[in-house]
Amino acid sequence: AFKIFCYFFFSLIALSVILSLANFTEPDKVKEIITKQSLITLLLTITIGPLGEELLFRSYLQKRIGVILSSLLFSAMHYGYGSVSEVIAAFSFAIISGLEFRKTKNIYACIIAHAFFNLLALIVIFTVT
Repeated sequence: AFKIFCYFFFSLIALSVILSLANFTEPDKVKEIITKQSLITLLLTITIGPLGEELLFRSYLQKRIGVILSSLLFSAMHYGYGSVSEVIAAFSFAIISGLEFRKTKNIYACIIAHAFFNLLALIVIFTVT
């Protein structure tokens, strides 16, 4: 889980730099949606959400349609935030966790990395920005 999180964290930094250089950042779109959510919804974002998404996209769909297609579906689902940069980040996470799952067959590591990333994102949204 730590390895997946680290790979994603560093890829997210690289993506952020690239998107900033291209003048293509939209941080307020996601923040606006997240800060309006109830505490229950936020708790589900770091518990049930990662569990369900990883079981569906990595454990079920990836075995049937592959890493790329399941990652595209995972990222498309995240367009609900209205942010293209969120979709790109979700695709990046899906590829990294998908490849790691394919290699290790450890869905728990994917779930934990996903939950930890969501928790960290919420902490940043509510404390830093």
